[in-house]
Amino acid sequence: EQLKQLAELANTVYTTFRANKPKKEMKDTLRSLSDFAAYHFGTIEGYADESGFSDAKQMKQSFKDFSAKINDFAKLYADGKVKSADALMLFMNNWMKADFAQMKLLAESLKK
Repeated sequence: EQLKQLAELANTVYTTFRANKPKKEMKDTLRSLSDFAAYHFGTIEGYADESGFSDAKQMKQSFKDFSAKINDFAKLYADGKVKSADALMLFMNNWMKADFAQMKLLAESLKK
């Protein structure tokens, strides 16, 4: 469910940007994505550490990279330096494909 919600928030960022919604709405949407990701990632990192998940270190770095990309985009957007969200969406799409698979592996290892 958390992965689904993360994907929905990412899609909301894109649709908000494409619909040229007010700047405040876009900032709020980006903040929601960033806050949810931080909470979600913290939870997963805890599970990975507790279980001795072999890719925990790589997963943590990937989470940092994701959060940094969102925060960098938010800063550029706030400064009026963003003309397109396409690069951000491509990054998030590729990230989700790779990292959702990792998180599913973690979940499977926790079931054992």
